[in-house]
Amino acid sequence: MLDRLERLIQRGMNVWTADNHRIGVVKHVYSPTHARQQERQVVPPSKPFRRKPPEMELGEGYIEVDVLGKGPNLYIPFSAIDQVTPESIVLAVELEEIPRLRWDERPRGL
Repeated sequence: MLDRLERLIQRGMNVWTADNHRIGVVKHVYSPTHARQQERQVVPPSKPFRRKPPEMELGEGYIEVDVLGKGPNLYIPFSAIDQVTPESIVLAVELEEIPRLRWDERPRGL
């Protein structure tokens, strides 16, 4: 499934939250292959709402989203994507949840 997502996601696609808010556009796609090449150590499973900077999961892909001047770019894991259409990506989270997820912090290893 990750390989399929990687093929479907393109730079410039609009990114929407589950509650229909456009948060930006895809700036870069970090494939799971990129993640495996960059991170050689074993990373423990993540815990929800970590207090320390997020660590990249081995095998997890990310999209970097340009929030169009409304703050720092976001690094959204493929696991947060609910749907991909030819024009856009819909996340599985609502807008108010995003600050708690700390996606504004670039994962180590990217």
